[in-house]
Amino acid sequence: MNLLNIVNAVTDKLSDNPLVYTYVRLLLTGDQTKMRTFIKKFQDKYGCKTIADVCCGTGDFATLVSAGGRYIGW
Repeated sequence: MNLLNIVNAVTDKLSDNPLVYTYVRLLLTGDQTKMRTFIKKFQDKYGCKTIADVCCGTGDFATLVSAGGRYIGW
């Protein structure tokens, strides 16, 4: 087994754990304040009731859905 296979095996195991995944993502990308602001701005501006989140991970943006709205995460 080479080093790349070992790294892949370890990252696969870590990313399978939602808590670990969330904290690693937080360390790598921050709290995504700009993205949250962007989503809220356009949701309010256009009266969006649904957020479709591609590559949603653990669904962090689900908390941004307006009351009575819908969140779809892939």
